[in-house]
Amino acid sequence: MFRPDGSIVVIDYQILGKGRPGWDVAYFITTALSPDHKNEEEQMLHHYHKTLCSEGVTDYSFDDLVADVDLTKLLLAHRLVGSRDAFDTELQNSDETFVDVLVKRVVGWI
Repeated sequence: MFRPDGSIVVIDYQILGKGRPGWDVAYFITTALSPDHKNEEEQMLHHYHKTLCSEGVTDYSFDDLVADVDLTKLLLAHRLVGSRDAFDTELQNSDETFVDVLVKRVVGWI
């Protein structure tokens, strides 16, 4: 969306729901980024937490964020591995499916 001043606002409606901030950031990290970025995870989480705090969040510590991210990784791995055969997510020109790629990413982050 574009504001009258030209700035951009992004609204993410994927898996819309009420929850802890760490869930959303963990979902992004583990499904959008390969585990090759593990060395940058702490820096990304510090930046994310700093932004939350600068926007007025006062009751969510960095340790809470890390705990939520770690738990979410386990839950995502469980869901993806458990449901990998339930979906037809074939990729063109590949022996892997999309779910195979996501499982490798999520498990690689654990």
